[in-house]
Amino acid sequence: MAIIGKGMEYGIKIYHDATWNNKTVALVQIDGTIMSSNVADFVRDIKLVPNDHIVVELRSTGGDIDAAFTIRAALLSTHKKITTICYGYTASAATIIAQAASGGARLMSQNSLYLIHECTADMEDMTVEELEHQTQKLRTHNNSIADIYVRKGSFNADYYRKLMAENGGRGRWLDLNEAMEACLVDNIAPTYVPTETKKPSFKKRLKQALKIIFG
Repeated sequence: MAIIGKGMEYGIKIYHDATWNNKTVALVQIDGTIMSSNVADFVRDIKLVPNDHIVVELRSTGGDIDAAFTIRAALLSTHKKITTICYGYTASAATIIAQAASGGARLMSQNSLYLIHECTADMEDMTVEELEHQTQKLRTHNNSIADIYVRKGSFNADYYRKLMAENGGRGRWLDLNEAMEACLVDNIAPTYVPTETKKPSFKKRLKQALKIIFG
């Protein structure tokens, strides 16, 4: 087991050779607030995953948007099959990671909630010029997020921008059926059963690290 991302409230955990749904997979567990600290560790360590299928379990109300973009890009760069599963609250930046799933593999558990909204930022003590720059950055991020939702959905970017802009930009919590209707989720997740995990041996981790370094 590799534990990544001390900058997250509960951390990111990566397990090799886990058992999920009677299959051997790599398991990524993302809990708590997503922050930028040590995202570089995740980018490095996800490359060490030996399994062809990565299952990402999400229990997060969001956090740093740039960190979420980086995590999503790192998952996609593996070119492996990816399944994302949303448990409890999956909100804000966490939904970007959820969209890293392969076709038809975005799952959400019954009674969970899903939130997409416009980006926010702390603009206290900024100059007018700084405010204008930050506002433009937020608009750019909003458009980028909407485009990510479009790639997986059947609606256009305007549909998702309007959904994000509801309630003064705070968005709206969606239940499972609403998230599926909005093409943000593909299917209901199976009843949760703790995934069996085991710690990869030091020899195996060393071999994988050397492969990354020397090819």
